[in-house]
Amino acid sequence: MRPETTTSTLAAREPGEEFLVRRILATTLREYFRELNLEEGERARVEGASAAYLRVRTSRERVVLIDRDYARSVEVAPLAHTTSPQSSPDGSSGPAPGRKSWIGRLRDAVSDGYNWVEQFN
Repeated sequence: MRPETTTSTLAAREPGEEFLVRRILATTLREYFRELNLEEGERARVEGASAAYLRVRTSRERVVLIDRDYARSVEVAPLAHTTSPQSSPDGSSGPAPGRKSWIGRLRDAVSDGYNWVEQFN
């Protein structure tokens, strides 16, 4: 089987891996993932992971936290071209020129009074 057709669950992805959402297996969670802008056919990238959560950047540039238990119900296929979260397109470390890191954008949002916690409820 060719690597680009191999599927697994979102919970099995590692930081830096890009993927394509093939199917959301649990029909009860489809609306939840739709609200996170993570639908079937969407491309996304895992930016970070812990034992309980995955931090995922959607194709619409939204960063969301996904519980690993929920991530097990999402069937994904890896994409051929992945980059590590610490590298930019030119191979240097850090965010691409002119682009803040996710923590920098979060700090800006909090300082502007944006209630980012509501995004995860």
